[in-house]
Amino acid sequence: DDDPDHVTESRRFGFRVFYGDATRLDLLEAAGAAEADLIVLALEDEAATTQLAQTIRRNFPNLQVIARTLTEDEEATRTVRPAPGSTGPG
Repeated sequence: DDDPDHVTESRRFGFRVFYGDATRLDLLEAAGAAEADLIVLALEDEAATTQLAQTIRRNFPNLQVIARTLTEDEEATRTVRPAPGSTGPG
């Protein structure tokens, strides 16, 4: 999360939350993306969400991605499944 108040509040409820730009590979690695089964993307910028999903797919091909995007007209939820032939969930 890039909002320090959200991070503080989420940690208060026991969630493992990292502060920073989620599109940075080093933050994803520090957050344990290589060991995770699933990541939920909830960015408000659709282009950033797409870029992040592509970064995750390239660097963590077995990580299942659930991406929520918000546009002015609608809220859409989509699931990006592991690449064909991968051993990830899907």
